[in-house]
Amino acid sequence: MSHARERHARHYLAWAETHSGDWTWFDAEWPQIRQAWEWMGSTQGQDHQALRFLWTVHLFLSARGLWRDYLSWLERGLSIVRTSGDRQAEGTLLHNLAWCHLSLGATRNALDLYHQALAVRRETMDRRGEALTLTGIGQVHYGLGEPRQALDYYLKALSIQSEEGDRFGQATTLNDLGLVHDRLGDRSPALANYQQALALFRDLAHVKGQGAVLVNIGLAYANLGDWGHALEHYHQALTALQQSGDRAGEAAALRAVGTVHYTLGRRREALDRYEEALSIQREIGDLPGQATTLNNMGAVHHYLGDPRQALEYYESAVAIQREVGERAEKATTLNNAAGAHYALGEPERARQIYEEVLHLRRGVQDRSGEAITLSNLGEVHRVLGNTHAALSHFQQALPIQEEVGDRSGAATTLNNIASVLCQSGDWSRALELFERALAIFREVGDRESERVTMFNMAKVQEAGGDLGQAVDSLEQVVAIDESIQSTDLALDRAALEAVRRRLLRLGVLD
Repeated sequence: MSHARERHARHYLAWAETHSGDWTWFDAEWPQIRQAWEWMGSTQGQDHQALRFLWTVHLFLSARGLWRDYLSWLERGLSIVRTSGDRQAEGTLLHNLAWCHLSLGATRNALDLYHQALAVRRETMDRRGEALTLTGIGQVHYGLGEPRQALDYYLKALSIQSEEGDRFGQATTLNDLGLVHDRLGDRSPALANYQQALALFRDLAHVKGQGAVLVNIGLAYANLGDWGHALEHYHQALTALQQSGDRAGEAAALRAVGTVHYTLGRRREALDRYEEALSIQREIGDLPGQATTLNNMGAVHHYLGDPRQALEYYESAVAIQREVGERAEKATTLNNAAGAHYALGEPERARQIYEEVLHLRRGVQDRSGEAITLSNLGEVHRVLGNTHAALSHFQQALPIQEEVGDRSGAATTLNNIASVLCQSGDWSRALELFERALAIFREVGDRESERVTMFNMAKVQEAGGDLGQAVDSLEQVVAIDESIQSTDLALDRAALEAVRRRLLRLGVLD
């Protein structure tokens, strides 16, 4: 029997090496591959073969999001290389273990393993590996809502990659640097980093890398409200990712296109793109990608006025996220589900879910997400009439947003605090906070939020009897509406005319 199992294991090892990169074959043969590995991993004298299997299969496990299987394989591999004293392989496996833990939402475990990998890679003088691990540590800090710490690690990695002439590594890290600058609201440096990364990937003829950067350039333009350039770059990315055969990347680009359509009010087109993305993700077995797309589809249905339908999508996404252990992503989806309950007139249920989300986000050290949820809890408490609790949650959110560099989030929270102060009649303090929020929105180029803040200021000015200033503010609101083709243009014009009529009645205007 043991000889038959050994032949079976060796057969599938040889075939796995032959079909490396052919994920369709791996999908079909995965039960047999797993059985072969389990025999090798538990049988004395098979360590060398087990390692060969691991190096062959690890990309498939990552591509399919089979994180718990991947964790098991990596832990067995780490035990083998530690016994043999292969320190360089130990550094690689520690790095991959960190990535696996990060994908499972175990952020602090990931950070500890990355630092272990960094120590080994420095000891073995593996400079390229050291840079790769520094990038991994940067990605953890970025995910924790600590972009400035991420920036420090990325710059250290980039310095090593430049010294080593690692142009692919440089391109990858420049792409990551662009994401950090974008998060910090520094759009020009972000775009400069992306363009550098894109040029390097083009020089290397790395089409998949080009596609990934083009998606991020599109995202940067989307954050600037420049939807035309965003779509242009997303479509370029889609072409590159299709050419490179990166099906997961293609699905992500389709989802990005869908999000632009969603933002522009073209909800049916958004759903079409999300359906295309979901079809690909189901075809390739990308469970994490499916969950994200289902979450986005829920958001579309919510906007279309069907929060109950939205909840069905959110629940499907959460079920997948629980299966694959994605705690951070599950928190995002539950956050949206709470918003759907809020829209259904169920603020107490929304509050309960937001409390669960807050616990999850604190558990994975997601500081940015924690601030978002605190703000959401503040809004729910405001609606429930708990003014003190609302202010408390908003005031907890604000310093976190300032700490992590989330300037847009901080401005939104300033808006929320000002709205609560309006309810209590503190017009002067509310106006001061609206003005602070307005300055930030103008700096980061968020025209829609600038419009909303100006409108809020106009309402405060009108309530305080400063009708002339209210007219000036509403004229600016209408001008922004016209420039961004806002669907609220007619309503805002009507509000402006109403204040003008009040001034006419008072004899202030001719």
